[in-house]
Amino acid sequence: MLDASHVVVFCAKTAMDDAWLKLVVDQEDADGRFATPEAKAANDKGRKFFADMHRKDLHDDAEWMAKTGLSQRR
Repeated sequence: MLDASHVVVFCAKTAMDDAWLKLVVDQEDADGRFATPEAKAANDKGRKFFADMHRKDLHDDAEWMAKTGLSQRR
């Protein structure tokens, strides 16, 4: 690796917390994804439902994030 002409580093989030989920929904809001505040709240509620299921019940949040692309956001 020290003599390589190029090095590519991949990284991904392996855990999510409520603060990070808030950053994601706030960025989506800033990007214009939601037509109304109600749509933003519904999206946030749905994402938190699945996030909690994978964090607290299934304990596979890293795998779930990799499959959904959440680890690549922000």
